[in-house]
Amino acid sequence: MKESKRKSSRRLKKILLHLRYLAEELDETMEICNSAESDFLFIVDQIRPPLKNKVEENTSIGERFLNDEIECSETDNHDAPDWAKRVFRKIALKTHPDKIPENIDEHERDFLVSSYKDAVDSYQSGSFINLIEMAFNMNLNMGFVSIEHIDQLQDMVNDRKKEITDLMNSFYWVWASSTDVQKEEMLRELSIKNEWNVSDETFRKVMSGSSPDRKVGENPGSTRERIGKI
Repeated sequence: MKESKRKSSRRLKKILLHLRYLAEELDETMEICNSAESDFLFIVDQIRPPLKNKVEENTSIGERFLNDEIECSETDNHDAPDWAKRVFRKIALKTHPDKIPENIDEHERDFLVSSYKDAVDSYQSGSFINLIEMAFNMNLNMGFVSIEHIDQLQDMVNDRKKEITDLMNSFYWVWASSTDVQKEEMLRELSIKNEWNVSDETFRKVMSGSSPDRKVGENPGSTRERIGKI
């Protein structure tokens, strides 16, 4: 019995650490895609003629280009299981604004307040399994976790991996991964498809310039290699 409990505890810790790692990977991947989107749309605005229909959204251009879409909230919940109520109380006791010591560092205070809001959102929406990850990150007692919870957490791992993979298959990830030569080829193809009649001089001028947000972070290829190993 003790051995089985020890194995479950070890598996739980591995999964939660994996979730923490994937959260960082997801944040980085989203940052790269969002930055690439800003870069792409800024350049497109420089080469295309003025919009005839002002209602048209800039973001639709990248989506149409490769048929790609990128999507680069004290309470009570009577439906909550007892374990979720217990873990929510534990988190609230540590993070509720009224429970935070006055002499705490401002950065730490902001983190705790933000964590409290996240816990409330998870509790109200019924996303109770998220509370386990929060409790782990706060080093709270995890004795309430069952095998069923561990399986649900493994599902969260798989879902988070899929989010990252979907972003890596998006147009804006391709854009972030491309060289300037490849980007110019994509822009020329886009220009031809939309009959923009952009001159070579305009392409050279635009590609030699820089956008307000040309930073795309780490080379996406390295992240792709890492995600394939996890």
